[in-house]
Amino acid sequence: MEAKGSDAAPEEEPGEGKESQRITAGRDAFVAGRDQFVINVNVPQATQDEPSQSQLSQSQPGQSEPGPSDEPGAGADAGGLGKHLFTARLLTHSSQLSVAFGANNTLVVAEKDTTVHRWSLDDGTPLNGAPASPAPRFNVMRVDVGTRMAASTTVPAVAVSRGARVTLLHFGGGGYRTATIELGTNECLVPADGARFATYDGRGVAVRDFADGSVIWRAPGPRGLATATIDGQGKTVAMAGGPNLLAGSNKVVVVAEDDPRHPFDFPFANLPVAAGCHLGMSPDGELVACVSFREIVVIRPRTGEIVHRRPLGSLREDVMASLGTRPHRLICSPRGDVLWYRGHRIVDVGWSRDASRYLPQAGLCDDIAFDHEHSRLATVSESGRVDVWEWRSRAPAR
Repeated sequence: MEAKGSDAAPEEEPGEGKESQRITAGRDAFVAGRDQFVINVNVPQATQDEPSQSQLSQSQPGQSEPGPSDEPGAGADAGGLGKHLFTARLLTHSSQLSVAFGANNTLVVAEKDTTVHRWSLDDGTPLNGAPASPAPRFNVMRVDVGTRMAASTTVPAVAVSRGARVTLLHFGGGGYRTATIELGTNECLVPADGARFATYDGRGVAVRDFADGSVIWRAPGPRGLATATIDGQGKTVAMAGGPNLLAGSNKVVVVAEDDPRHPFDFPFANLPVAAGCHLGMSPDGELVACVSFREIVVIRPRTGEIVHRRPLGSLREDVMASLGTRPHRLICSPRGDVLWYRGHRIVDVGWSRDASRYLPQAGLCDDIAFDHEHSRLATVSESGRVDVWEWRSRAPAR
């Protein structure tokens, strides 16, 4: 089955009785903290065959509707989704899906139970994956952050965390081998892909080797460290302390491997009490993106230059979307462009008033990943649909 080369928008989920359904999130699509969508339906006269009842089905070329970039008004200056490069579907899964670009032009998806699926993006064929690991024992002392994944971009390896354990999966020769790392009570996997992976606790970040999980170097963190990210080479770490009942999180600390004793830090605006933040870093480690409950800022830590900064928009569109335990991911490009995945939807962040926009999507999104080298965006939906799109950057502001 061929899964490559379709200039297509996401298809409607199977069983809904329509051939295709294009779903676009508009400005007023978010109300009182619940996900709602403005739906435009385009139903051709012919009907599609139902997918086969195997675990994975892939769409045939030419079966989908024109993509968002082919619509009127989607010019080159606007950027956004371009050519649809790949699609696949997990017909059964354990929910809470994560997606990443792996080594050797592969795509990786992990399920909540740590089942791992892989595909070659050269020809769209499925590769050997790995089954679920045993469920962790309940630990009343540990905060459950769910399943997290970090994929190596240099070797065919994946780190998947569940409970107090990280499992390293090394693929090759049609099979895989594993290694495990036991985490501390408050230690978590950093869900960032690259040449190395990392874990963090309340004291700092440990940057580790994908080969065996050994610690390569440590970055001391701010008091009450609550969130962290690393660059594509695992040589720079950004961290932020967590909020408490007296103050919100309001400072990012950036540490480099070549000089861990002299960190850079910068403040950001946030709510005064019990408000956290989310971080993203460019693959070269030169830029850090931070979103709080008050603003989005992109900074160059080594010089202190503020590349972009703007307050959040309306309470309904930005602040309410940041509340609760919904998953978040910030993707920052080397030139400071930001994609913000929040509340199961994807925002292409703009830096002028009302310039941000939601990307078109079919159903609720579980996770996104970005391939900076080839400018590709990967998405995985709650229904198990996996897509890869060419990404067109916005024209630089004049």
